[in-house]
Amino acid sequence: VYDLWWIMKKSPPAKAGEFRSQPGGDALAYLDLPPAGEEPIGCEVTLEQSEGGIEPGGPVKLKARMPR
Repeated sequence: VYDLWWIMKKSPPAKAGEFRSQPGGDALAYLDLPPAGEEPIGCEVTLEQSEGGIEPGGPVKLKARMPR
């Protein structure tokens, strides 16, 4: 299971959604917006061993930073 996390400036990561890739490698995910009043500085996709985690625990597979 892949999880996408909002990386916040002043708070712990916030989960945006979970997804699985299809056999061809494609994936479609609906994501939650960052928490109200928080300033995301980026996002990360992690590979998790199970669904439902509330904090990142698996290896980071993709990382992006938000432009200022």
